Amino acid sequence: MILLAGKVAIARTRYSKVKNAQEGVFYLPTKVKSYKLEVMDWSTKRKLTYLSILLLVILVVAAYFLYPLFIENPTCSDGKQNGDEVGVDCGGICNNFCASQVRPLSIIWQRSFEVAPGIYDVLGYVENQNADAGVSSLLYRFKLYDDKNVLIAERDGKTFIGPNQSGAIFSGGINTGERIPKLVYLEFEDYQWTKIDPRFLKINFSVKNQQLLNASTSPRLAVSVGNESLTDLRNVEAAAILRDQDDNAIAVSNTVIESLPKQSSKDIFFTWLTPLELPVARIEIIPRVNPFTVSY
Repeated sequence: MILLAGKVAIARTRYSKVKNAQEGVFYLPTKVKSYKLEVMDWSTKRKLTYLSILLLVILVVAAYFLYPLFIENPTCSDGKQNGDEVGVDCGGICNNFCASQVRPLSIIWQRSFEVAPGIYDVLGYVENQNADAGVSSLLYRFKLYDDKNVLIAERDGKTFIGPNQSGAIFSGGINTGERIPKLVYLEFEDYQWTKIDPRFLKINFSVKNQQLLNASTSPRLAVSVGNESLTDLRNVEAAAILRDQDDNAIAVSNTVIESLPKQSSKDIFFTWLTPLELPVARIEIIPRVNPFTVSY
């Protein structure tokens, strides 16, 4: 093999077998073939190296822009458990909590209260033990049964649940005709726990100047409800529960404060059509506002 001027010359020789009686077997060259192979010079190698680098850069840039078109990023609404989600579209960075991360809503008691012949108010006293979770839309149903466990009335409604608080779900003016409710059941449809804006935890109410008048004739309760926070509030619900000396609820009512500016208070009133049957030992006022509609 001979290297000349960037080329390799390879000679290949063929041999023929010859037999001789005196000298035995020996081989004689019969034909020689030569081949020439091109050898890449340094300049060509450098050009190919630059071209390879350029192609690699183009592939990396193309992959960067084309990757999102073929690979979907995890979201909290894709129906899959991906990313840092604890379950399907819940937990992690998602606003919704998974059922395993929260405690269910507790119903402490539910009762009916006669306000006129055949007309009843009902109230469910509930408790949310989750400090940073609430329900923006809670569908509920009150069912009223007589002493024979026969369903005599139903009432559907929608409300909300704030974080780490007790609340009153009120529904008024349910007509039962001539039948008297003995049992009340409060049911919820499936609901979703959602993260609460941390700023909501700074909202605080005050209740002052409770005054109950005309308890034996036409009861009227006056209360001052204050917004102690630095956020203007709208549609504040306020429930009133009158309790006897055994702390049993004997009357309930509900009202809505349309506007309650920051660092202000308003007087609200609750009335009943019939006299109270027992003396009132304690008055409980429960103001609450939907945490998902507050503008900060």
